[in-house]
Amino acid sequence: MPVVEVQFHGLWCLYLGAGKTKLEADTVSQLLVTGENRFGITLRQKLLERGAKLDGEIVKYSYMALNTTGLKQLKSDDLKPGDVLNIFPSIAGG
Repeated sequence: MPVVEVQFHGLWCLYLGAGKTKLEADTVSQLLVTGENRFGITLRQKLLERGAKLDGEIVKYSYMALNTTGLKQLKSDDLKPGDVLNIFPSIAGG
């Protein structure tokens, strides 16, 4: 199973108290589930403490890029060792 570096940016970095971590997963889908299980509760709690409410998973409120390619533009869900997933909070709703 590949080890992928996950980098948090902006408020997500501040709220999670981590700039980056490493997670293991074979696919982007598995990586997102693993990340949500590990960080989702903490992120929602920090937002609630500050008066904001996050309904749903981190992915709904973030822009994510794997090796500089947005997740929606990926041609393959497969991960390889050394991949980097960047997670940015959304700047504006829509």
